[in-house]
Amino acid sequence: MNQEDIRKLTERFVAMRQASAARGPTQAQAAQAAPSAAAGVAPEAVRLSSAQLSAALSGLSVRAPARVFTARDYQRFLDRILSLVEHVKGYEDFDLQDKAREVIPVDELHAEAHRRQEAEPGSDFDEHLMRSMLRWFKNDFFKWVDKPPCDSCGGSTVAMGVGPPLPDERRFGAGSTEIYRCESCSAITRFPRYNDLVKLLETRRGRCGEWANVFCLVCRTMGFETRYVLDFTDHVWTEVFSNKHQRWIHCDSCEGEGAYDTPLLYESGWGKKLTYVIAIGVHDIVDVTRRYSRSPEIWQRRTLVDEAWIRPALLSIAMRNRFSLSDSFRKELAKRDLDEQAELEKAHPTPTATESVLPGRQSGAAEWREARGETGGK
Repeated sequence: MNQEDIRKLTERFVAMRQASAARGPTQAQAAQAAPSAAAGVAPEAVRLSSAQLSAALSGLSVRAPARVFTARDYQRFLDRILSLVEHVKGYEDFDLQDKAREVIPVDELHAEAHRRQEAEPGSDFDEHLMRSMLRWFKNDFFKWVDKPPCDSCGGSTVAMGVGPPLPDERRFGAGSTEIYRCESCSAITRFPRYNDLVKLLETRRGRCGEWANVFCLVCRTMGFETRYVLDFTDHVWTEVFSNKHQRWIHCDSCEGEGAYDTPLLYESGWGKKLTYVIAIGVHDIVDVTRRYSRSPEIWQRRTLVDEAWIRPALLSIAMRNRFSLSDSFRKELAKRDLDEQAELEKAHPTPTATESVLPGRQSGAAEWREARGETGGK
């Protein structure tokens, strides 16, 4: 979806909402505006069946919008997602996967997964493989950076602020560079926040953005269908598709093996007040917030755009990405869409006793986790 598509989508939806507001719309009329907006993006490329539209619109908040949103509101929302849509396509790049395969201990991970499966007859090999990958990635491969050591003497550093990246840093996708001063020798150390996957396979360090980025590539290289998950309250992680269970599974490389299929970790464990959680794959973009939250209060915190717009808008982008696929594969993906929506609609309003004892955040320095309010509790 390009900028012109976004403009058409948002302007048409805003116009419909404004007209509905002037008339005093019913809830049904408001819901009808959303599919029209999605269909208006590119009718020749985006054809949504009635079943897909029903899935897109099911489970919407019953509350009327608190205000009439503008095209700029929708633009800002999509801007947070669209760059990632293009980035995720890079995980399909065979050359990148070859680079990743050079540093992934594929044979060792498969052997470990086979041992785990033998210890649990009848269990799923892919689940054991993913748990092995999470363990390896956190314990042996990638390094968390709170404050980088001094480049000159290896001593401790203190943060001095954030500056623009140098040309060479920008060449590897750095959008900003953190600046640190050594407490011992006063030398300056730069910590570029790289986004380039080849560079990150070399540096093997960062925080959740770098971790999730590289782990998504690792998962795709190992044969898993993969999504990059964006949490609007400042975290990112991975989902992989389980062929056995026919559903998407939560995986967080920052938290390691224990963060496999524990979607309530952030709300019930860390104590996060989630708002929007968007899963971005090469063939789909889905609002999966219901997978990660059981709090009814979350709907009061979702104030960036009109609820009725989100699912049709994301689905229209996904449909554009699927346009070149075979009919049979598009049908398979459409069935997945419906199955996933049904799964999301089964969410219970409150966590179970087991879900409520998930741990607080493990990655990052204790004082940093405490300052972010992610050590646990409600």
